[in-house]
Amino acid sequence: MDKDILIKIIDFIPEPTFAIDNNKRVIACNKAIEKALGVARDEIIGRDCRDYSYIVYGERRPLFAELILDDNVNHQGYFKDIIKRDDVLYGETFIPSINGKGRCVMVMASALRDKKGRIIGVMETLRDITEKKEYEDTLRKSEEKYKNIYENAIEGMYQSTPDGKYISINPAMAYMIALRIWFFLSPILQYRFMQTLRKERFIK
Repeated sequence: MDKDILIKIIDFIPEPTFAIDNNKRVIACNKAIEKALGVARDEIIGRDCRDYSYIVYGERRPLFAELILDDNVNHQGYFKDIIKRDDVLYGETFIPSINGKGRCVMVMASALRDKKGRIIGVMETLRDITEKKEYEDTLRKSEEKYKNIYENAIEGMYQSTPDGKYISINPAMAYMIALRIWFFLSPILQYRFMQTLRKERFIK
């Protein structure tokens, strides 16, 4: 594919995007990546992957696009949650140079092929997911806080369906129910009942 044509094509992509060839050199990038990194296109195109990764990450490390070209690339510790859908590889990483303060991004890489279907390069796109990750982190902390209150409350608490069926009960509620049942059980059933409560960690 002609490099000038490739640049014109990826310039229409609103998210930061670049392409490398089989020799792992940057052959194209769009205006969005110039803006995100604060680096002119002329300073990016022609660099090998390690030099380019230094601009992006501040260290010479693998690019996500390389995983399409080379199965032996060591990506451990650099990218996470890697999955492949159809012909596109997805992952997540942190890029400290974006907008001068660093962002969490989803990285997406897909092969560039010639008319015979042979891989001649890879295109990689960066999607900012910082706000999404921050929301997920806030939600996780909120759920953990609620769970801690729910599990350690001295008052009996429970969740139920509109028709009154229990969905969950906290340990205090389980203990209250256990006391009501306890007096109607034989000694051996009392013992088994207590064992069940300990197994389910309602009591210690």
